[in-house]
Amino acid sequence: MPETGSAPGPRRPRRRVWLYLTAVVLVGAALAYGVDLAQFSLRISPRLVLVVHGLLVLLAGIIISNLIERHLLELGSKRLGPRRFAMARFFTRLILYVAILLAVLAAFGVSIGSLAVGGAFLTVVLGLAGQTFFGNLIAGIGLVMWRPFEVGDLISFITWQYPIQPPTYPHEIVRPYYTGLVKDINIMYTVLETEDGLSMTVPNGIVIVSAVVNRTRTKRQRLRLRFDVPAGVDPDQLIKAAEGVLASTPHVLPSPPASVEMADLALTSYALVLSFWSDGSEESVKGAVLRQIWQVIQTAAAAPGHA
Repeated sequence: MPETGSAPGPRRPRRRVWLYLTAVVLVGAALAYGVDLAQFSLRISPRLVLVVHGLLVLLAGIIISNLIERHLLELGSKRLGPRRFAMARFFTRLILYVAILLAVLAAFGVSIGSLAVGGAFLTVVLGLAGQTFFGNLIAGIGLVMWRPFEVGDLISFITWQYPIQPPTYPHEIVRPYYTGLVKDINIMYTVLETEDGLSMTVPNGIVIVSAVVNRTRTKRQRLRLRFDVPAGVDPDQLIKAAEGVLASTPHVLPSPPASVEMADLALTSYALVLSFWSDGSEESVKGAVLRQIWQVIQTAAAAPGHA
């Protein structure tokens, strides 16, 4: 049987990744050793040697982090699942980046002790230059730890940094939502796929202070429709017909009961407001209700008694 003679699939990519990691470490160590040997024969400045060491460590660290994230973590994603995998990938990135930073500082000859001695100066520098960076980093940790949403959730968020001009019709307040499917939460940004299929990257510091609606965790929601009706259409008959439409439309919940009321009155028209609870997609349910209401209005407007 062919199954007995074949090796397990994931082992080969995993071995290949470990070979790549070993090769990167060995090549980096060989280059660093070669620079040290050339320092005396070519009379290279010690400062230049430290710079070369730092660049080598930085390049090796970037390659190693990419290998670990793309290959080894991808193998574990099937076991962890998408939600736990997102958290594991976030903290793995954080640890790798911190390790790379410390390794580069060590390669430049900066010791941890000197950083502690110069902590006051470092705090001032980071406070002025790295406020946004560390704000997004800490916000990303908060998003992963407290999980107002997770990878794979459909969310909408409102923030004052990205204003949207609401439409004037149908004369009601529209919440300026940005809606999208969460694709990734990294140490700096939250990546969304919008309803238009676009990739939207939002800093974590903005997301964590925004009003977020998690539509995946929402089981039901109250929907509201408002539209103008010609004054010649009998409001009592239209309200009764609208109640029948809501009762027969899929995903319109019978409880709490829906309400159909007149909102405004003008010389040639009046406004009707429908308020009901639904467990379906907002756009599809609203569209189904409006199509049936339109037919009711057209029938009433074509009646002989219509003025």
